[in-house]
Amino acid sequence: MAGLAEYLRHLSADPHELEVLAADFLIGVTEFFREPHAWEVLEQQILPTILQHAPDATELRAWVPACSTGEEAYSMAMMLVENAERAKRHLNIQIFASDVDKRALDIGRRARYPKSIAHSVGLQRLRRFFREEDGTYQVKKELRQLVTFARQNVISDPPFSRMDIVSCRNLLIYMQPVLQRRVLQLLHFALRPGGHLLLGKSETAAAQEGLFTIVAPAGNILRRVESGRAPQLDFGASAKTASNAAGAAGSVNAGANGDMNGETTGEAIRNASSASPSDTKQRADRPAPQRDDDTAASGSTQASTTPSARSAVPATPVNAAAPSVAVESVEHELARTRRELRATVEELESTNEELKVANEEAMSTNEELQSTNEELATSKEELESVNEELIAVNQQLEMKIEELVTVNEDLGNLLASTSIPTLFLDSSLSIKRYTPAATRLFQLIPGDLQRPLTDIASAGDMDALVRDARSVLHDLSTVETEEALEDGTVFLRRTSPYRTRDDHIAGVVVTFTDVSRLKAANAAIDRFAAVMRASQDAIVMHDGAGKVLAWNPSSA
Repeated sequence: MAGLAEYLRHLSADPHELEVLAADFLIGVTEFFREPHAWEVLEQQILPTILQHAPDATELRAWVPACSTGEEAYSMAMMLVENAERAKRHLNIQIFASDVDKRALDIGRRARYPKSIAHSVGLQRLRRFFREEDGTYQVKKELRQLVTFARQNVISDPPFSRMDIVSCRNLLIYMQPVLQRRVLQLLHFALRPGGHLLLGKSETAAAQEGLFTIVAPAGNILRRVESGRAPQLDFGASAKTASNAAGAAGSVNAGANGDMNGETTGEAIRNASSASPSDTKQRADRPAPQRDDDTAASGSTQASTTPSARSAVPATPVNAAAPSVAVESVEHELARTRRELRATVEELESTNEELKVANEEAMSTNEELQSTNEELATSKEELESVNEELIAVNQQLEMKIEELVTVNEDLGNLLASTSIPTLFLDSSLSIKRYTPAATRLFQLIPGDLQRPLTDIASAGDMDALVRDARSVLHDLSTVETEEALEDGTVFLRRTSPYRTRDDHIAGVVVTFTDVSRLKAANAAIDRFAAVMRASQDAIVMHDGAGKVLAWNPSSA
């Protein structure tokens, strides 16, 4: 192109060219836990003190200006969460990440990074804070919620405030001392008293003596100190005002023109990335301001003063009349309106991105619910199968119960029909069951079940019965004893062990057999034999076949 004026007209006519120009000034070099040694120093020397003095439920605030695509901000979030948990502190962690590059901020909000981050993040943190999706690593929601991304020019826009930690690494190296001093004053203002500032290993705060003191040289970590005289800051200044105050060229959204002032119109290039085509056209008609030694930088997406950028626009004088006061007022109002509109659009885009992420999480949750539903369906089928088995077992039990009822009825009828008095005693000699005939010898009623045998009145010798029962329980052998009652009835008392199906002794069984007639017959036989032996007559007994059965001595 012929000159600066023609290039400015081209910028006004082609918004895409404006974006390309702005992107050409930005540097987006970053990674997770960049400069690992500095992070180790932060974790071992600085965070323990911060966490020790922070009461529970308080806010722990950190700011990462020039955050680029968000790796530094998420690194800070992971380290604060880990150390707060290790110290068992319940803190409200808030991390603000700002940059001038909207595209880089969009990447940070999406929080999706390539698999190559594994070497710097580490396996343990990947499992804790990331989930693998489509060949990438997505930061989990619990960590994303701690980080707020915002578009901001650290040189000209008001800073955040009340920060415990500010991590501004490798930004000052792109600035001249005058602009460095302004940025350090802004960072000093942003920190709480005693707050900490993290700089890159090649950066220094020596130009601002009295604002910071170095507390960890190995990690280039400084602490805010109270200055006797607060620095003069103009947070509401435009990019032009901020640049003039610092003696350097500041940009809302782009990098510095550095030592390009001798070759180009400073303000036109400085505001190129944030100006609309109409802004650019109006500014092209203004006379170029005269400055020396100007430089500027943006956030981690930092400014680059490359020879190609300096030679891209040849010097061309611009001649135009200064705008009137009314035009300046309208232009100022339009610029303010555009800034507000741009902020609103960014908020909407951020909200839309969060909604997309929430939708993805909802879809993932829905898939998990579907999987759970399938598992429940499988469990239901298994329960139905088990229920069918239980029904079959229940039917078998009912059949067994019916058999037991039948056997019990048969046993009851047997006991009721027998004329033999019988007692069933447990191992403590309490009554378990008895036959109706037993009431002839014992004064028993149905309520006597489970009562000790010794509590029951008996017509026989109770002491002898108890003694025989205990002997059976001890020796496991049957005892038979004849017992005669007062009325002359003679019983054969048989006491035997009560054995279960598994051959367990569960008590004793006592039966009483009436042998009175047998005893009388035996007595008659004995008397007849005595008569035969005493008779002087010969007596021989034989059967019908003539076989001799018995004889007396006289027949010999």
